[in-house]
Amino acid sequence: MGGYYLYLSQILFMNYYHLLKYVVKSSPRTRILGVITMHLLHARYLFLSVDPSNGCNYRCRMCYRSSDLKPIGRHTLSEDDIDNIIRAFGSETLRLQIGCAMEPSIAYDQSLHLLKKAKKANIRFISMCTNGVLLTREKLEELASEGLDELIISCHGIHKETYEFFMRGKYDKFLQLLDNLCEVKSAYPQMKLRINYTMNADNTLELKDFFSVFSKVKPDTLQLRPIQDIGSQDYTNYDLTPVKEMYDSVIKPLAVQCREMGIQIILPELNNIETLESNDRINALEDIFQKNTQVYISPDKCYSEDFDLSKDTYRSYCSSHGKTINLLKSLFISGKQREERLHSSTTALRYTL
Repeated sequence: MGGYYLYLSQILFMNYYHLLKYVVKSSPRTRILGVITMHLLHARYLFLSVDPSNGCNYRCRMCYRSSDLKPIGRHTLSEDDIDNIIRAFGSETLRLQIGCAMEPSIAYDQSLHLLKKAKKANIRFISMCTNGVLLTREKLEELASEGLDELIISCHGIHKETYEFFMRGKYDKFLQLLDNLCEVKSAYPQMKLRINYTMNADNTLELKDFFSVFSKVKPDTLQLRPIQDIGSQDYTNYDLTPVKEMYDSVIKPLAVQCREMGIQIILPELNNIETLESNDRINALEDIFQKNTQVYISPDKCYSEDFDLSKDTYRSYCSSHGKTINLLKSLFISGKQREERLHSSTTALRYTL
C-alpha cells in the first residue's frame, strides 16, 4: 500500500511533474484506487483541457486537420460558457490546459478570461498549448502576470526549412516569439516553458541542433513524442525505423544534455516506440483511468453528450451516473473483459521522465 499512499500525497501536495513522474510508474489499479479515494474526499484530480476556439492559424502537416485546407466555420466559447465550465469542473480540476487540438491565441480574450477564472477557482496548475506566433510580447507578459504556470510551444522543426514545411508557418515569427519569451521569462521566471516536438523520419536528426535555436531561452521541459497515424494528416510517413535508429545517437544524448542542464525531459523509451509500431493497444484499466480523469471541452463538444453545461456539475453528473460504483467494479474486471476493451481502445505510449 506504500505506493498508493505516495500517489495520494503527490496529489494533495502537488508538483504537477512530480505527480506525472509517479503516475507513469504506478499500476493502473493503484491509480484508479487513488481516483476513487480523491473523488470521495472531494479532492482535485481532473485534467481539464479546453479549446476556447475550434479554429487554428496553422495547418501543421502532422495534425489531423492538415489534409483539408478549406477554412471551417470558426466558433468560440462565450464568457458565459467559460464561467459555466469553471463552475461545473473548477473545484475538481487539478490541472487546466488551455488549447489542446486547436489554437487558443486566435481567441485570446476568451483564453485570458478562462485563465483568470481558473486562478480564482484555485486550479493549481494552468498551462497554455499554442504555436505561439500570435502571442505578442505584451500578450505574453499579460499571461505571465495573470498567473499562467506554463506555456507549451509546439515546434516540429529546428531549422527553417523543416519548421516551415511541417508547421506551414514563418520561421522568423517563431524566432521572434523566442526573443519575446526570453524577455518575459526574465521578468516572470515562474512561468515555465515547455517545448513539444513530434518526431518523424524527416525531423529527428536535427534535434542534434536543439540548443543552437534554444540558446537564449532555455525550456524548462522538453517532450519528444513519435508521430502516430491519427487520420487526415498531410504528412503520412509513419515509419518509425529511422527514429529508432537515431535513438542512441540523437535522442539519448539530447536527454542527457537536458538533464545536465536541469531541463525536465519527457520521452518514450525505445521499447515504447516498438510497442507503438506493433500497434499494441492501451491497457483496459489504463483506458478507464484516462476516461475518468480527463475532460475535454470545445465549442463543438462538452465532455459528454448528455452533460448540460448550463445546469450540471461534474460531481452531480458523476453521482447520477454511479461513477464510484463503476470504478470499483473496474478493479475486478476479468481478463476476457480486458481483452474486449483493448480491442476498441486507442494506441497510447508510456513516457519516461
